[in-house]
Amino acid sequence: MNLIKSFGLISNQIETFEIEKKRDDLNILLIQSFPVLKMIEDKTTRKLKPFFKKAASILSEGLINKKRIAINYHDDVDGIMSGLILWKGLKRFCSEKKLPFNINFIQARNVVYRMEDALEDSNNELIVLADMGSGEDSYNAVKSLVDKGVKVLVIDHHPLKKLEKVFYVNPFLFSNSNFNSNYCAGFLCFEVVKLMGANDDLKLFAEIALEGDYSYFKNEKFSKEADVVYFLRSTIQPSFGNLEKTLKSKEKVEELSAEAREKLEKAYHKLSFEVKQNNIQVVIAKFNLKSYPTRAVLANYVKDVYPTRKPTVFLSWTDNSITFRVNQKALDKGFKAFDVIDKIKEEFKNPTITGGGHAAAAGLMFPVGFANILLKRAVEICLEFK
Repeated sequence: MNLIKSFGLISNQIETFEIEKKRDDLNILLIQSFPVLKMIEDKTTRKLKPFFKKAASILSEGLINKKRIAINYHDDVDGIMSGLILWKGLKRFCSEKKLPFNINFIQARNVVYRMEDALEDSNNELIVLADMGSGEDSYNAVKSLVDKGVKVLVIDHHPLKKLEKVFYVNPFLFSNSNFNSNYCAGFLCFEVVKLMGANDDLKLFAEIALEGDYSYFKNEKFSKEADVVYFLRSTIQPSFGNLEKTLKSKEKVEELSAEAREKLEKAYHKLSFEVKQNNIQVVIAKFNLKSYPTRAVLANYVKDVYPTRKPTVFLSWTDNSITFRVNQKALDKGFKAFDVIDKIKEEFKNPTITGGGHAAAAGLMFPVGFANILLKRAVEICLEFK
């Protein structure tokens, strides 16, 4: 079946929503009706509509009641765009409602929300996890917040281990289809904040998130902007305000993306590859990176340009991580990167070995000293695939 017919069309239709919060017997209108731009219209987004509304209501209530709020967001393009969208949209909401804007934004190093993160966040009344926090490795940390009475909102598109009393905006609520990963967190955050005001101008950042996360719904005309996000994240780490200005400047985007591409190509040509073959081809490379490109950026580039016509899994490793990338032919055979990670975690049963992700892109993190044994096992599992 044609994917467009199966999953729906990207559209520019206009729709109006209202969000209400019930308190006792009263319906208190928190947010007026606004015309909002729909990016993706299909069965999944229609199912998600009430979740978008509820998430917007949770955020609105928290701001109106001046609750202590912290927002953790993943440090890839999708996560950073999620953070930027929430920062801009919630700041605008507070300005319009004449409310203080005192949210603490925290850039996380990976998709796992850790116990030490929860400990630092436990003095807040509302925690938002964007592009992170859904998986099994985050479960105990999130639960520790819930047990302390902290409200948790997770806006994410990674496979889900659901926890009661946590509100999730996640397409994996409805099925375990790998296609759910395409509804990236930046898009989900945009769908939430556009219900809180006239935030259609934030669509640019949702588009960059889709492109940066290799979504099926991506628009390649935003590829340079996605490159710039990663480049700046690895170098000067600009504030959200400065990042917004840069991404809206065509001149800056052209200049910085050209510099990023030059560094990326140089890093690629320095790599040495080891290739192993069974039903799946495994391409292995050691990364020695100091700044840009990041391991995720270089891993994506390796997958895109490495010459192969075979079903291939790319394993890029450092002293404390293995990054997985899977080409389309391997995905078509049913290979899933997160299955390898889950099997390794199950076999080693070591809480310091964490990770997760999607079928096509995932990462395993571990302490220094584990790299050789974990890489060996990862290669074995890949080659055992039938």
